[in-house]
Amino acid sequence: ENLLRLAWFCGPETYPKAGDPPRAEEPPPAAAMAGMYEVVALADMKFEPVEQVYTYQCPCGDLFKIFLEELHDGEDVAPCDSCTLKIKVTYDPEDLPELRDDDGPEE
Repeated sequence: ENLLRLAWFCGPETYPKAGDPPRAEEPPPAAAMAGMYEVVALADMKFEPVEQVYTYQCPCGDLFKIFLEELHDGEDVAPCDSCTLKIKVTYDPEDLPELRDDDGPEE
C-alpha cells in the first residue's frame, strides 16, 4: 500500500522505463565510476604549461596527472603515480589549450 501511495505521489513519469536513455542530471553509471576516487572539473586542476600536464592533489600526498595530449585524444582518467587512486576529469574538448609543437627545426 505504501508503494502505491509513493507511485501516485511521484507519478509514473518519474520512473525510468526499460530502454530510456539516462537523464542528464544523473551521475555516471557505476561501471564507469568503478575505481574512481572523485569526479573533478578540468577548471579545478592546475595546468603546468612546460610539461603540458594538468595536476590535482591526491590524498596520498602525490598528484593525479593527465597530459594535455591525452585530453585531446579523449582520455578522461587521471591516475596518481604513487597509489592506485584515479579521478575522472570532466571537460569540454573545445576549451582545451592548443598542443605545443615540441618538434624543433631539424638540423
